[in-house]
Amino acid sequence: SRRRHTRYIGDWSSDVCSSDLSIVWAFGKIITVGDDGSIYTGTSGANLTSTDNLFNATTTTGVSWITRTSGTTETLRCIRSNGSIIVAVGDNGTIVTSTNGNTWTVRTSNTTKDLVTVCFSPDDNSWMVGGESLTVLTSLDGITWTQRYTNTSTTEGGGNGFIEDYI
Repeated sequence: SRRRHTRYIGDWSSDVCSSDLSIVWAFGKIITVGDDGSIYTGTSGANLTSTDNLFNATTTTGVSWITRTSGTTETLRCIRSNGSIIVAVGDNGTIVTSTNGNTWTVRTSNTTKDLVTVCFSPDDNSWMVGGESLTVLTSLDGITWTQRYTNTSTTEGGGNGFIEDYI
């Protein structure tokens, strides 16, 4: 039995992110990302529970997590889905996407900054990524990304708090 943890940020029914692990429910499966480009999916028997805003993804006896090939060895820090595409972001400007949770494609971000959060706005039908040095990227399709801002004078202030202030 494998156990994963993540802290609550946002509406857990669609997705959650933290600095330790990110998890999302998409295309009928739980999908997690982590170190060394790891992506795991779990389906039948997978369960999400919450205690004090700490979420546990567990599996029952006989159900195992499936390792997926992400196409990168960089740490993946956050994953989100809008129901049509899944976007995961991570270190060294890494962005990977999937339309089914099983096969993944590395996308071009045009940055080497660590990317730590990703969100989708249904109001604007657009994606936004935040990272170190206040890096902000946007996309209309989750595939092609445009850099909107990077603070080149400091590495302070990037991350979840920054990006969520603009959602």
